[in-house]
Amino acid sequence: VRTGVVTRNVELTLDTLRDVLLANGVPRSALPHPMTARDTVDPATGIPVLAKPDPSGLLLASNLWSIPAGECVMVGDSLADDVGAARRAGMRSVHI
Repeated sequence: VRTGVVTRNVELTLDTLRDVLLANGVPRSALPHPMTARDTVDPATGIPVLAKPDPSGLLLASNLWSIPAGECVMVGDSLADDVGAARRAGMRSVHI
């Protein structure tokens, strides 16, 4: 199972998350990838990833994984942002 993080927060938040995971024994190879924020730039295109409910962060993940969006599942806590982004991306979603 591949995991990624798509957040409406900023890159600094992802840096902190990465540091906490590593400090707690999560191997670098097991970190979620990609991890995108509202100020992330897609490395392949140079185009900024927009904040959810825009689906660009989710589509970046499915493209990096070479998995069709329809085979991905977005798990999130916001109906408007997370489930909305999943629907726009053509992904299934789980609202928690």
